[in-house]
Amino acid sequence: MCLTARPTPSSGANTITYCSKLEPSEVMDTENLHRIETAIRLLLPWLDWPESASATDLLPIRRRELSVREAQALRLLAGGMMNARIADAMGISEAMVTKHLRSARWKLNAKTREEAVAKAVRAARIGP
Repeated sequence: MCLTARPTPSSGANTITYCSKLEPSEVMDTENLHRIETAIRLLLPWLDWPESASATDLLPIRRRELSVREAQALRLLAGGMMNARIADAMGISEAMVTKHLRSARWKLNAKTREEAVAKAVRAARIGP
C-alpha cells in the first residue's frame, strides 16, 4: 500500500509517497498513522517543503472522535477548571485527566490545551 501526499497545487512542490508492506487496514490504524505523521513532520523541513503544508494536511486521516471522557475533560477545562478540580468533578486522578487532555490534544492536532478547547468548540465536538 502506498499513501501519496501532495501540498496545495499553488506551492509548486513535489509529492511524498509512503509505501508499506502492511495491509491497508494496518496502515490506516490510528497509531500507525500517528507514527507516519510524526515521520513526515520530521522530514518536511529537510525536503524544502512549503511552510504552508503540514503533515496532517497531507495524510488521509479520518476524523478522530473524542472519547466521552476526553470531551468531558475538555468541557471542564473550557469552563476554567484546572486539572485537580477536573479530577474531582470526574472522579478520577489528576494523572488520568492529564492523559485524557493529552489524547484530546493529539486527536485535535492541537499544540496546547487552549488550542484543543478552541478547535473542539469550533468543530462542535464540545459545547461553547
